Amino acid sequence: HFIANYDWKDDAYVIPEGETEISLMSILTSDKTNFYVAWGCVRNVNLSQTIAVEMLRNYAKVTVEAAEGCDFVVGGFALSHYATKGTVVAEEGSLNVPADCTFENHKKENCNTEPKYMYEYENTYDRQTSVIVERKGKNQFYKIQLLDKEGTPYPIERNYVYRVIINKIEEGAEGSPSFEAALEASPTNNIYVEVIKEASTVSD
Repeated sequence: HFIANYDWKDDAYVIPEGETEISLMSILTSDKTNFYVAWGCVRNVNLSQTIAVEMLRNYAKVTVEAAEGCDFVVGGFALSHYATKGTVVAEEGSLNVPADCTFENHKKENCNTEPKYMYEYENTYDRQTSVIVERKGKNQFYKIQLLDKEGTPYPIERNYVYRVIINKIEEGAEGSPSFEAALEASPTNNIYVEVIKEASTVSD
């Protein structure tokens, strides 16, 4: 869809002063029924020329991998407490989270090695998204938080990739015996994980 302003004549319609695409179109959201949405905006265009519009996806991507040489094989992963509703329009410099944002947990059947997707939100200490990782061949599940190097939860931002890299697991380190138990468990502290946040490289 293309949305554009128009130079109305005779005061047929006047945009209120200070309004932006965010304030005028804040009700536009997407969820599980229309998940993959992107937004782009260009200004001062010349319609006689070809216009390129850079589109910004309104969701983030999560991947999980084991580092080379690590004695851990990823059997699958899923998300707990992830945002299932997001706004279409991006807000420069800050998150644009819908007032009625909802959260869910993945189910066991979602636990596979395919990338996972979620909408942006603050990811505060008291409402953190976690990744439930299955260790292949061990029937063990580990709950991993999306933390930076200082131990602070990453804000979940649209169009970013969050790479969870398992670097090392302690000998004899046990996780939860089931996916459901891992959802309710405390975060894992017996495996060494690095979470890398990468910008603007989501390709699917």
